[in-house]
Amino acid sequence: VLTASKIFFGKELSELELHEAALLAGMPQSPNNYNPFDHPDKAEKRRNIVLSLMNQHGFITKEEMEAAQKVPVESTLVAEEKRETNESKYDSFIDVVLDEVEKKYPDLNPYSDGLKIYTTLDPNAQKHVENILNTDAAVAYPDDEFQAGITLLDTKTGEIRA
Repeated sequence: VLTASKIFFGKELSELELHEAALLAGMPQSPNNYNPFDHPDKAEKRRNIVLSLMNQHGFITKEEMEAAQKVPVESTLVAEEKRETNESKYDSFIDVVLDEVEKKYPDLNPYSDGLKIYTTLDPNAQKHVENILNTDAAVAYPDDEFQAGITLLDTKTGEIRA
């Protein structure tokens, strides 16, 4: 599981420095607006407010606050090419499953109603299908516009496996 500390700083929560922890503490108010990858200036302003409040309420000294406020937000972020995401290889499959649940049970919220949803996806089969589509066999495609897809279907049950 990727945590915010891993996503933004490549560290465990226990390893964060004051300025990094303050940035994370300020994000819940508006996560998209204070996302340091997309809005480092807004994230830095918010982080500095958090640090100021920490000082005002006696959690850190004025010197600690000022030192942390001097650190540019972008200087400690994980480099773009090394960033990990929470995206799953199975997002497309999961999106279809969630759409079906929402259509069949419009009064239920699959995100907050404590549902357990079991799917037919076979991760090993999915990996095999991806390998087939993305290996040297792909060189045989006539051009870059050519696209291919594979559905692996259980012929006895009709369940989609990959």
